Amino acid sequence: MDRTNKKVYAVHIGRQPGVYDSWDECKKQVDRYPGARFRSFTQREEAEKFVLGVIMTEDRTPDPTIPVPQKRWPSSPPAPPAKRVKPTTVTRRKRTALPMHYDPELEASMNAWEAEHNKDPLDVYTDGSSLGNGTGSSTAGYGVYWADERYHHLNQACRLAGPVQTNNRAELTAILVALRMHPDPSVPLRIWTDSQYAINCIEKWMSTWRSHNWKRLNGEDVSNKDLLLQIDQAIGRLELRPTFEFVKGHDGTYGNEMADQLANEGARRPALPPATGA
Repeated sequence: MDRTNKKVYAVHIGRQPGVYDSWDECKKQVDRYPGARFRSFTQREEAEKFVLGVIMTEDRTPDPTIPVPQKRWPSSPPAPPAKRVKPTTVTRRKRTALPMHYDPELEASMNAWEAEHNKDPLDVYTDGSSLGNGTGSSTAGYGVYWADERYHHLNQACRLAGPVQTNNRAELTAILVALRMHPDPSVPLRIWTDSQYAINCIEKWMSTWRSHNWKRLNGEDVSNKDLLLQIDQAIGRLELRPTFEFVKGHDGTYGNEMADQLANEGARRPALPPATGA
């Protein structure tokens, strides 16, 4: 066994737990992985124990708070139930991880990684409106409202394009526009919508539809396939996957109320000219 002091990197929680010989290899396993745990070691044996989750006390004696399984033969009588021992100061002593080599370079990389992935999300409220929804004369619009006032210039109040002027299409279009306008890709985007339909499409049904070529069980295209395809592509282009949160409509939530006003304003605007070109 190689017992030299060459530095190695151990991944306990990551895409592929294990021991790696370089930081670049280690980073591939933990970058953007929720709850990742990793450390550097100078002894491969210690690194392997870290991967397995082995934690020992400072004096290397077994922790008395952890029960040790006893081997029992088939012919042995049942063991009497163990008495519950009240923890003492001895059993409550501090447990420490296996000793590890301090690596300033790795520490700096870890701190930068944590800072990048622990940023507060950027909140945006989206809404759709269809005046006369379900009728042949309906007019629809969508609204996008950014909660951070630095991005209020990106707020949108637009008429829905195309001949189909439904509320669901307006809701999906608002989400698509927010995804495409995300002003800071290094920050996770949190989209608030009062459309449970839109959330279900994206979070519950989209992966199944994608694997079935956007077809229902009866062979027909899913409703609003064109918008869902674009939303799927927009999500894939973001550095960090956005989250989608439901907010009850017309319940006093400021961001939702503002998005609703913008959507209604958009629905009252003149119809857009038909798209041209191939």
